[in-house]
Amino acid sequence: MVMNLNFDENDIIQISAKNGIGIDKVFDAIINKIPAPSGKPEDPPWAFLFNARHVETRGIQCMIELVDGALDLTKTRSLFSYHS
Repeated sequence: MVMNLNFDENDIIQISAKNGIGIDKVFDAIINKIPAPSGKPEDPPWAFLFNARHVETRGIQCMIELVDGALDLTKTRSLFSYHS
């Protein structure tokens, strides 16, 4: 399986969320292996909307990729605008 999926055997982490085994190793791997966003946090927020759906109990749920800027979720603000 390691050869078929092109994994490095040292990168495979054995975990059990149920038993709490290896969870810290997963977080460490995420921090060390996934690159930081390349956007500029000081710029105004700019996001790419790549999926949206209506959920009867919650309304519209949007999945976005934040490209530039940073979101301060403690402030009420309009996160999206539509330009035609």
